[in-house]
Amino acid sequence: MSFESGKRLGSISCWIGFLVPIISIVLSPITAILAPIRINNGHYTINAIANVVPTAATTALTITGFVLFILATNRLSTHYNEPGIYKNGLYASTLNIIMAIVSLIGALATLNASPAATLSSLLNFFVTSFLPLYLIRIVLGIISGVFFYFAFNKLAERSGLGNFRTVGLLFLIGEVLTIVLIGGLLVWIAWLLAALAFNSVLSLKSTPQVSYSSVSVTQTEAFNIGQRKFCPYCGTSNRLEAGYCQFCGRKLQ
Repeated sequence: MSFESGKRLGSISCWIGFLVPIISIVLSPITAILAPIRINNGHYTINAIANVVPTAATTALTITGFVLFILATNRLSTHYNEPGIYKNGLYASTLNIIMAIVSLIGALATLNASPAATLSSLLNFFVTSFLPLYLIRIVLGIISGVFFYFAFNKLAERSGLGNFRTVGLLFLIGEVLTIVLIGGLLVWIAWLLAALAFNSVLSLKSTPQVSYSSVSVTQTEAFNIGQRKFCPYCGTSNRLEAGYCQFCGRKLQ
């Protein structure tokens, strides 16, 4: 039950991560209608509340998704007996929750801005409020990408599902490239692949366990003379220097 619930929670959390950007895009036209920037005698008028409400909604959804991800990694970590899955997942999720709160603070900061501001005051607001928060978000994002990379790699190692390694790599590269559009796109794709991977992951009881005794005599002889290394879980032949099985992704002894 713990494994199945962890698998289900992981899938739900990743689907939330995938859908949040779409929801933000859908809400953008509404915000543009409700919170236009109008020029009146050289001043810019902003309906700040209309800017804050969509951000608050997506922030709440984002935090919910990462809380579910923490619960999922905790249960999968227990199932696979790998503390690194939960530890790195917890760190990555916590940083993303902080980033979501930082984004909300940035939106709330517009409430303190004058409803009628000059171009110079808007520029000052950008430099003193928006830019620092944006830089903090980038730094925290890169660090969280590193933790996501380790969490998904640990999950790939224990579950034998190599797709999790691809997900971890996409998160890492995507967060590093967040400053450009391609970074956000890679993270978005990573959430989709992660959701699909969680649906496909198998428990330890469902994973074929193949002992060395099932390896043929010829393979055993080759192993003994140091030519090849065989996976104790699936029996696949690997290069001697391989650290992980090329078929199931498990760590080789």
